[in-house]
Amino acid sequence: LRQMILILCREETNDTLCLSAELINRGHKTITLTPQKININFSQGKISFHLGNQLLNLKCVLGWVSLHQRAIGLPLLETIEFAGIPVINNSTTLRIGGNKFLSSCLLTKANIPHIKTEIVCGSEGIKSALKKIGFPLVLKPVIGAKGQDVTLINSIENFYTLSKNNFSQSYPLYLQSVINKPDRDIRVTVIDFKAHSAFYRTLGEGGFVTNLSRGGSWLPCDLDRETASLAEKAAVAINAPIAGVDLIEDIDTNQLRVIEVNVTPSLTNPFPSVIQPVSDLFNQYL
Repeated sequence: LRQMILILCREETNDTLCLSAELINRGHKTITLTPQKININFSQGKISFHLGNQLLNLKCVLGWVSLHQRAIGLPLLETIEFAGIPVINNSTTLRIGGNKFLSSCLLTKANIPHIKTEIVCGSEGIKSALKKIGFPLVLKPVIGAKGQDVTLINSIENFYTLSKNNFSQSYPLYLQSVINKPDRDIRVTVIDFKAHSAFYRTLGEGGFVTNLSRGGSWLPCDLDRETASLAEKAAVAINAPIAGVDLIEDIDTNQLRVIEVNVTPSLTNPFPSVIQPVSDLFNQYL
């Protein structure tokens, strides 16, 4: 039974279609599935994976689950790893990269310039955190993507109105300072811990976040050594072979800072050529 590469994804997108096509063109048997399509069998000391009655003879997996697929996708990837099958952007990378709480911890531990951040685990810590962060501030969901529910807060009254649901759902508050910056940030795509390309993400009309999926637009950005080096260090800190590292230009300190590391970034938007080094990455695991 011929071995195959599995692209385990949240949903089929242009990224997964293009990557699958490139891997097949290179002679690799490739299948793209969401976690719900897979059954796992534990029998006689062996772990096996199935699509209906078909045995999936896996030689390598791309871990590309996030958001609503985390609950099923992460344990599935862990099981694949327990079975001895290599996973690119493994379950630990996805778990940490998809959790801003843990990501900030690792970025800070690696002494990477980051935005001033406070995580408040209970209502008793709010006053102290607000004193350190000040207004305006940014409230972000600990687990989230695509700029969803990222909120600019300008006053204490606004803060209590917009944050009250966090504690009621047992979520901590993830607060960051507002940086004096241009109306843009920088996305650096890092493949195999090497910076591949960069572009500016600019604000959509009347918006606050720059995500392309939230109405932002993009402009070319030169990838100089300083920008590349910082993005590569951030990817290493999160242990993400495939990463979209978001940087912010701090006008007050004339310094680049890491906002976050996206561990399931877009691979084809805006540069379809990223598919080539991603495909090359599989050669290390085959």
